[in-house]
Amino acid sequence: MPNIGTVAGVRKKEEKGLLDYVKQNADDGVYTSFIGVGVDFNTELIEEISNVKGANYYSVHSSSEFKERMGEQFEYMVTPLVFDLKLNLKSEDYEIASVYGSDTVNKENGTIMNVNTLFPSKTTQEGEVKGGVILLKLNKKSKNDSGNLELNVSYKDRSGKEYNNSQKVEISNKEEYYENTGIRKAIVLTRYVNTLRDWILYERSEDERFIIDPTKGIVDCNITSEEIKVILGENERQSVKLTVSEKYKNIFKMIKEYILKENEYIKDDTLKQETDLLEKLINK
Repeated sequence: MPNIGTVAGVRKKEEKGLLDYVKQNADDGVYTSFIGVGVDFNTELIEEISNVKGANYYSVHSSSEFKERMGEQFEYMVTPLVFDLKLNLKSEDYEIASVYGSDTVNKENGTIMNVNTLFPSKTTQEGEVKGGVILLKLNKKSKNDSGNLELNVSYKDRSGKEYNNSQKVEISNKEEYYENTGIRKAIVLTRYVNTLRDWILYERSEDERFIIDPTKGIVDCNITSEEIKVILGENERQSVKLTVSEKYKNIFKMIKEYILKENEYIKDDTLKQETDLLEKLINK
């Protein structure tokens, strides 16, 4: 249970914490995978885990998900594929505005992604692999219709051998273009997630906050500090009441119509879960 016990900040200086043991094992070639059962990890804890060589993490919220993760996908979860993966961009014509799908961005030196450990993904019966997508939003430095950029990737395999590859790309901004429906779907989902993120920040900007009481569950935080029995652990997330303002109900209507229109080209039935969620929020 990485949410209690020997975690950072809950031990004496001379004592080793959970992540200290994980790092020490990694130096000896023994890697650790964390599974949160019924709880999402705090983002700070995830960042700490991700910074350890060979470490991995998952959260499961149902018995079927647990069986799938610990059964069919177990080997994928505990088998590092490559280490020290770095993806960088060089360009005289463009600068990075935003990167979606990576949390290790450094716009100044062109770093798009820096992953300590990359794990393999399961292959479907059709031979396809469900992987991730990194989206770049670029700002043009010049007024030319087109521009060039170079993408560089480097990584090490499990034996420590290093690999490098580069790809030059020419971009024309004359008209909107999608290489495939996968990229088009990724852009749709990015706009969808950005909308939900902005909504969460908007609704949580109010002064009202909530705490967890072991006898009452989620309660309004209008009681005194002496009455608070327990607050979530430092590695767990707080919950708040679901609130949707009229402003965001209108925004959700627009993003729902946008997804439906894009799906006429993408033709992916899984996007229905996004539109169904938006419909629930609109009618909240």
